[in-house]
Amino acid sequence: MATIIFRRVVQDAVEFGSDDERSVSRVYFDLEADGETHKDLYVNVEEPAHGTHQTDEITVGALAFHGEPVKLDRQAFEAAVKSYYQSLVASAGYGKHLAKDKGFRTHGDELGRTQVVEL
Repeated sequence: MATIIFRRVVQDAVEFGSDDERSVSRVYFDLEADGETHKDLYVNVEEPAHGTHQTDEITVGALAFHGEPVKLDRQAFEAAVKSYYQSLVASAGYGKHLAKDKGFRTHGDELGRTQVVEL
């Protein structure tokens, strides 16, 4: 079993690869597995530049890991990341769906809320 402690999202950042076609955000978290705690891990999340943050639009990238990787159920991990990202971005009132309606797009907003998920 593994425990993910989601910490924050940096949304739609150019330095992560966002451009006119795609939005790349980064989800930061800690991971407790196999009796060890791995801090400050992240995974990139990609969706269409003017997406609506629906889980079927979201793609979860490779886990950035320091040291020995931990074996995770990839499908469960992706579902947890998508759920956290979607709930945080949509519920915070942020998001490109709002910016799209007004004709502009913000980059690099940081959103934070701790959420614990067990896989």
